[in-house]
Amino acid sequence: MESTALFEEKVAIQPSDLSGRDSKGKTSSDEINVEALLVEKLAARLQGKCSLHGYVVPGSLNYVSRSMGYIENGRFTGDIVYHVQAEGKVLYPPDGTVLQARVEKMNQMGMFAVYEVKDEKNPDSDTYPAIKVILPRDLHTGDDPLADEFNSVEPGDYVELQIKKSRFQVNDEFILCVGDFRRILTKARPGVAEGVAEGVEDVEGAEGAEATGEAKPADATEEEDEEEEENEDEDDEDDEQGQ
Repeated sequence: MESTALFEEKVAIQPSDLSGRDSKGKTSSDEINVEALLVEKLAARLQGKCSLHGYVVPGSLNYVSRSMGYIENGRFTGDIVYHVQAEGKVLYPPDGTVLQARVEKMNQMGMFAVYEVKDEKNPDSDTYPAIKVILPRDLHTGDDPLADEFNSVEPGDYVELQIKKSRFQVNDEFILCVGDFRRILTKARPGVAEGVAEGVEDVEGAEGAEATGEAKPADATEEEDEEEEENEDEDDEDDEQGQ
């Protein structure tokens, strides 16, 4: 499903890109690296989207080569055009591919699962939904042995599925697939599970403190009740004498 693709694109560099100024107009003393600038522009165009080869994994593009820059005839923008070659990782799931995906939604029609990837150059960044899979409920009804397990799935669970059909167009943000449910892998995302567990422990701890930590023996409770009754009787006698 994952492979390395070679991209050859026409990339234009504007005069402002070579003047040492950023998008806010601030000057920079650093030298301009043409190759790095071309890859940056190419990455913004291709990464995190679908190309002719499939979904381009963010942070995976690497520079290969470039042509000499030239200015197109009849254009007076001052742009310098390069033909750039770069390689990067792409995802293209063929029919029958087995994936492990997170369930995002669940309704009467079935479930909607997402296969996510991370930026290879920034692993701490958010994940990107590379492949979204629709799992119809109609495939798991009646006497199907997976019907009960399918119905027990909840959003946040990780499931194993098999791709039946996939489609995408250039510049789509993800590949859309139809798949078949196989089994549940985990019942929740680790972060969600820990958060729920911590909340349960806090509540149980509070209830336990009230139930056990501050509980009093039965004899002490009876003595307190008797003292309260005696105090009430004395108050009633004082009220009668006052009248």
